[in-house]
Amino acid sequence: GLTVLIGFIALFIPNLKLTNSIAIGGIIIIFVSIISSITLTPVLIFLFRNYLDYPKIFLKFNFAYFDKIIVKTNNFFLKNSIKLSLLSTIILLLLSFPVLNIKLSDPEMNTMPDTMESKKGFETLQKISNSNLMLPIYFIVDSKKGFIDENENLIKIFKIANNIKRNKRISEIYSLITLDKNLLITDYLLANNLKIPYFQKAKNFFVSNDAKQSLLILFPQKDLNSLEINNLIKDLRSETYNDFQVMIGGPASISYDLIKKLYDNFIYIILLVYLVTFLLLMYAFKSILIPIKSILLNTLSILSSYGVLVLVFQYGYFNNLINLKYSPEAVL
Repeated sequence: GLTVLIGFIALFIPNLKLTNSIAIGGIIIIFVSIISSITLTPVLIFLFRNYLDYPKIFLKFNFAYFDKIIVKTNNFFLKNSIKLSLLSTIILLLLSFPVLNIKLSDPEMNTMPDTMESKKGFETLQKISNSNLMLPIYFIVDSKKGFIDENENLIKIFKIANNIKRNKRISEIYSLITLDKNLLITDYLLANNLKIPYFQKAKNFFVSNDAKQSLLILFPQKDLNSLEINNLIKDLRSETYNDFQVMIGGPASISYDLIKKLYDNFIYIILLVYLVTFLLLMYAFKSILIPIKSILLNTLSILSSYGVLVLVFQYGYFNNLINLKYSPEAVL
């Protein structure tokens, strides 16, 4: 119980409300379970000691036959322990191999039941436009020099928008200098200098009150899955924008940020669980080999489980056996 409890404590390391809430819930459950197992459970066993053999019919069964099977099975495994250990280890290692290519993403609407009203609404919105209207990317440029609506900065923003347009994963851009696809940068500069009303109204929406920041709303292509959108966010953030400080966020980046925050701290979570597990088992069994063996076997078991998840949900093997109509191409 303490080992599992420490595992939940490790979830505090990413310092996210999501993982913190799971950790708190898990710690309370495990703590109550431990306390009840050493206090309430013995009392209940004592109080109901005269009723523990019910139903009595099982007392008449002769389990000797099953005992013989168990003994024979145990003897078989003991006599062939080395061969069977090697065989099982090889199988688990083979199942673990796909983990090397694991891709992480969040659940997509396509994986939800067709009867969900939210899914029907999502699909209707997708039909309206060529863009993914549900997952906009908020691209904010912050001027390092001067105001954002100065001609020099508007030209620079126009160049940034044109570079983004070349990305085939982007369907549309809504911004101060992409109000009309037929207008040139000179048209926008003229509208700005002459303070044309429609341009001034657009500035109220796309430019901050202090005229230091401007918003560009990017809409990904609607056929992109969550993994591809995460890669798009990563690529946009890796670009250099010398003239501006750029912040990229919005609904489309939530998944990427969450996964990055979790798995940037993943190694520390694993090390903490390994360390505490080793110390507790070493204290309990007065041995060093038993904790090492336990850690290795648990690790191999978990890796093989994730390997199967990758095979089924990422590569699509055997998904017909679980009636999986849509393969997310990632582990959700």
